[in-house]
Amino acid sequence: MKYTEEMARVLNKLLQNNLDAEKGFRNAADEVQNEQLKALFEDMAQQKYDFAHELRGEVRTFGEPPSKGSSVSSDLHRTWMNVRAGISSNPEKVVLAEAAKGEERALKDYEEVIGNFNFPPSTETILKRQKQAFKDSVQKLHALHDEFS
Repeated sequence: MKYTEEMARVLNKLLQNNLDAEKGFRNAADEVQNEQLKALFEDMAQQKYDFAHELRGEVRTFGEPPSKGSSVSSDLHRTWMNVRAGISSNPEKVVLAEAAKGEERALKDYEEVIGNFNFPPSTETILKRQKQAFKDSVQKLHALHDEFS
């Protein structure tokens, strides 16, 4: 596989993850009653949309088409989250826990990609900034989860 194809493939995986996360956070905003959490999840959905937009541009710089839509596994996960939140006596806690798990998986993906691939400096800067945002999100979601326990 050519370098440009490999870089685009890896970036498309992160792009797909961000598209999935955007849908997940929009879904989470619909699941909770707490207005602070609704606003947080809507902001996080927008952030993932923005990240996906940036990654689309990076994929195109490698001359490859960007990914579109969400994955089947993420669609199933959102359905499972809806079921769990629906039967829970504390849906905010359930949604926060699931959101934190998703952000942790994404953070791990970013760490793996940054550590294992040699990107141009401009792409690496974007990935490191996005990775830091995921790290910050994980900490914030865990703190909020503890508040709702």
